Amino acid sequence: MSQDRLWQMEVIRRVATGTMSELVGSEAIPVDKITRTFGFHRLGRKDVEALIKKDPKTGKNESNFVGSFVDGVNAYLKSPDFKAPVEFTILKVPIKPWSEDEVGAVMRLLGWQMSRGWHYKIVNQALKQSLKSLKGLSYNSEQVIQAIFDLTDNDSATTLPTGVMEINWDKLDDMIKHQPASEQGSNCWVVGGKYTGGAAMLASDPHLSQTLPNVWYQNHIVVQNDQGTHLDVTGATITGIPFVQIGHNQNVAWGITLSYADVADIFIEEVDSEQNTYTFKNKQLPLTVFDEHILVKNQSSIHHKVLVSHHGPILQGLMNYSGSTNFAIQATFLQEDLHVPVDVFFRMNQAKSARELREQAVQLSIISLNVVFGDDQGNIGYQMTGEVPKRSQHAIKNANLPHLGWDGLSDWEGYHDLEENPATFNPKQGYIISANHKIVGPDYKNYLGSSFKYGGRAIRIKQLLLDVIENQKRNLTLQDFANIQNDVTEPTQHWIHLINHIKDNLSEIQSKVPIVQNITHDHVLMCFNLLVDYNGDCNKNSIQAGIYNVYVDQLFKTIMTKHGIDEEMTLRVKGCGLHPALFSVNEYFGHEVHTITKLSKIKHLISADDMYQSMIQTIYSLRQLLNLKQAPQDPHEVLLNTGLLNHLTRRDANITAEQEIELYKYGNYHTLHFQHAFGKLVKEFNRGPYPAGGTATTPNMGAPYPDGKQYTIQINPSYRMLVDLSKINNAQSILAPGNSGHLASEHYDDYIYKYINGEYNQMYYAKEDVEKYKEHTLILKK
Repeated sequence: MSQDRLWQMEVIRRVATGTMSELVGSEAIPVDKITRTFGFHRLGRKDVEALIKKDPKTGKNESNFVGSFVDGVNAYLKSPDFKAPVEFTILKVPIKPWSEDEVGAVMRLLGWQMSRGWHYKIVNQALKQSLKSLKGLSYNSEQVIQAIFDLTDNDSATTLPTGVMEINWDKLDDMIKHQPASEQGSNCWVVGGKYTGGAAMLASDPHLSQTLPNVWYQNHIVVQNDQGTHLDVTGATITGIPFVQIGHNQNVAWGITLSYADVADIFIEEVDSEQNTYTFKNKQLPLTVFDEHILVKNQSSIHHKVLVSHHGPILQGLMNYSGSTNFAIQATFLQEDLHVPVDVFFRMNQAKSARELREQAVQLSIISLNVVFGDDQGNIGYQMTGEVPKRSQHAIKNANLPHLGWDGLSDWEGYHDLEENPATFNPKQGYIISANHKIVGPDYKNYLGSSFKYGGRAIRIKQLLLDVIENQKRNLTLQDFANIQNDVTEPTQHWIHLINHIKDNLSEIQSKVPIVQNITHDHVLMCFNLLVDYNGDCNKNSIQAGIYNVYVDQLFKTIMTKHGIDEEMTLRVKGCGLHPALFSVNEYFGHEVHTITKLSKIKHLISADDMYQSMIQTIYSLRQLLNLKQAPQDPHEVLLNTGLLNHLTRRDANITAEQEIELYKYGNYHTLHFQHAFGKLVKEFNRGPYPAGGTATTPNMGAPYPDGKQYTIQINPSYRMLVDLSKINNAQSILAPGNSGHLASEHYDDYIYKYINGEYNQMYYAKEDVEKYKEHTLILKK
């Protein structure tokens, strides 16, 4: 890993330990303050101590997986053939050995970025205050609040069977953003032997922020001892930590998605920062105080005072958010009594059956994931991981908002037993789908929250699986799975209500007369006529998709403005995060259409005039997007008809509305761009842009940052893996842009075109095939 990704590892460990300012200067101070406040470096140190097992007789370390990983990294740094990556040279940064504590900090950072339940509650607090002040509406503002707050899709057709428990805003330098990417959506499904002809088949594609190099590192780990092969596992690993997180061995394959369970709460604390105390049940309690010393490049170091209540660290003045106050965050990933079980990943990698893998996965205590798995005997299963807080009825009733920290009514009451987490084994339906949606039904007893993703991707995956099973009446193949992973169609349930609402108001829309320059009434109506023909297909050449996706953004803004919601709050409700570098999107991300659908059911809320004005803004936005588009770097890709674009820029009379609309093809502005941390300084590090399809709710996700200003894809499948456990040597995967982080390497970008075209690489597993197809051999010696 270190030979290919050393610079990426450097950035990751600095983000995790709060030392980015030492690397890039004062612009990283806000990031360091946040990570020092969360205390990943302190918690990581304790995690490592808990992992080290000592021989009771000799007192020596018996096993230390983290130590072995660090030894391997540092061995490469000391090797005679070592060459520093060019990024170190550019920044004149010395290369320091890795420590076990730093790996522990990275693991805690990963736990945080895979946890949900706190971010959107801060947004909700300010949103509710804004909506409560509205007057003169023909409908109750509480209806609007409820429609926006409730993110859960209660009509999902992909929940687990009943009885699942029975086991049957300020912009920072781009460099700061290159850290373990926050997962905002993923797909994973597994099909049992009933529909495959024998062994289980599994597909997994985690959706993460697109970076260069990729956050995942593809590898094949073989460990042999005196008894034979101790470990033989292949797949993808998060850069900076040991073992395979998504992959397969000889008998078992597994994938992961984010559970979106509510494992965090926000408490508003009453703080006396001079006395270092806070109020709880009419008493003044002492705050735990840490004095963090932050080194800053090219200037004096600073001291950062961290305050921690019994709820958790206080985010005092750390959010770029006008409603910021003394928010304390209580979350499973910040608990000292819970530890990152790196050894669990090791035992998962060793599992010899689906049942064994489930027994290990359930012990992942601080990372809230959906683990989907299958084995070579045709068994399939699902296990949600991570501790789930026990909450009082008072806390559950107010779960979508910050709690008062001083009354004790919403304090956690411990954790539910890990064995109570949702799980299933060999369900009768013969398949399991996980796509960040609410996977349990109303019969499940423990509170998991209401911030799950809309179930559109899961619905579409199920449709495509059942098309083969029920309509084509044949066994599924890996090619079927590949087709699903690359599908860019939204399910009808996602968009049909909005389109029907437009159709119902089309006659009134047609009677409108625009009062703007450069846009004719016929131009607007042509766009509406194309929009109402939208069928969910978001391929890069679709004009309907090109209009639809910008229109949704503009209609959402129109609705928010109509209700007195300012631009900052509108961006939050669209999913923009509270800090661009560490959490760029929040739980609302990807819910715009779902929210509009609920709002459109409130009588008189979305009028024909709202829809018409939104189309005018859509045309303006499309013109801006196309005008800003640069010529592609890749000569094989043609993004735009540049002649027409020049006419459009000049608004020359020679271009007609029909010709302009031809430019609205989705891929003309919706693009995939692999951006390196140094990309703005040295463009040669970057790759792209490439025209792309997909949205936040298509199986092949293609989700831009939700500010609506640019449509460069922010989140998409970061790794794709397909495994047929009856033919383990035919497993397939693709990781873009390449596996190497070195600009000069031929493997820096060699997978881009395969990835874009929906192609895969074979994951050679058998030793003879690995030897046959190997390109280089690296021998590590002590």
